[in-house]
Amino acid sequence: MTGSVRRCPRCGFRGDGIPYFRRPAHLALLVGVGLFTYTFGGMIYWLVKRNHLVCANCGLGWEHALVGRPLEGTGEAVAMARMEVAAPQPPLPRAGLVRRVLGLGAAALSVVMVTMGVASLEVAALASGGAVGLLGGGLFLWGQ
Repeated sequence: MTGSVRRCPRCGFRGDGIPYFRRPAHLALLVGVGLFTYTFGGMIYWLVKRNHLVCANCGLGWEHALVGRPLEGTGEAVAMARMEVAAPQPPLPRAGLVRRVLGLGAAALSVVMVTMGVASLEVAALASGGAVGLLGGGLFLWGQ
């Protein structure tokens, strides 16, 4: 322990964050993005998220975690009772159905675009299909 304990504001998990791609859902998304973008989108996604930490329980980004100060001469339970915000945080996005539906729609559109790009051997359709696929995945998983 490095002198401070973190707590997840969503689920209350206390401890250390885990690497982003240790969660099965994130790893599955990486493979899916890689398959639909001929590994280019997967490589970009991996490069962007490889150093991020998430909550081991719910997967919330660990930059949202609350930091507890250890108290001198007392137990960890008392130290955890005095949690304070690590830094000013933006509000967490709402888990909206519209955002998820738009994400799925963008992902379906990207499949069509990539398929058309492969059929017509058009690089622009492949690249734009990959970008739309990343947008759809980002919309669908925003805030998780």
